[in-house]
Amino acid sequence: METNKFFSELLGFEAPWTVVRVEHCPEKNIVQLYVNYSESQWVDRQTGEIFEIHDFREEREWRHLDVLQYQTVIRCRTPRVKYSDGSVVSCPVPWGDAGERHTYQFEDRTIETLQATHNQTRAGKLLKVSYEKVNRIMNRAVERGLERRDLEQDDIVVLHVDEKSYKKGHTYMSVLSDSVGKRVLNIEDKRTVEACKSLFSNTFSEERLLKIRAVCMDMWKPFAIAVKKNAHKPNSYTISFMW
Repeated sequence: METNKFFSELLGFEAPWTVVRVEHCPEKNIVQLYVNYSESQWVDRQTGEIFEIHDFREEREWRHLDVLQYQTVIRCRTPRVKYSDGSVVSCPVPWGDAGERHTYQFEDRTIETLQATHNQTRAGKLLKVSYEKVNRIMNRAVERGLERRDLEQDDIVVLHVDEKSYKKGHTYMSVLSDSVGKRVLNIEDKRTVEACKSLFSNTFSEERLLKIRAVCMDMWKPFAIAVKKNAHKPNSYTISFMW
């Protein structure tokens, strides 16, 4: 099979996106895949509007999954279109988000590596990328997860409030979790009354808090104070405190 077609199929590309050149750089331990957009028009998938390609931006690269022992990057001059208001924007590419320098598949592999290692530095070494890239991918994944969740509709009735130390010394964060669903709902710096109050106010509406039936926490006094003030509604129900 011809090399360009082979890599296009591996990447799952369909016309007008195709691999037009493959370069092996053994001195840099890199395989570079050059991708081209071959049409003269672009269709906005949201509106169905058809635009003529205005121009192509300068070449960019995205880190992809490795091929054998070689780091792999996708290189492409993405097409741009001009809207009626005069603004010129880049067309989205199928392999990654705008503004990022890695593909969706590489992002997925990074999250899997983080889940296995529980360590950003170690994950970066395994993937041969910087700590900063791993940290950025992790934070973006958290942001997407927060955007997708709907705590107002979720059946959460038992909460867990705890503290976690991080960095060196006595540096703490407060963590609010769903005890039944086994998931973190929110975090705040420090382990103060205000931090714990923010956990509740930034996570649930007043109406949603009425559905909470129990809170599990340790003997840390600021937590007990904040929970009684923010999650305990004596006129509506009796909440259980478990140590």
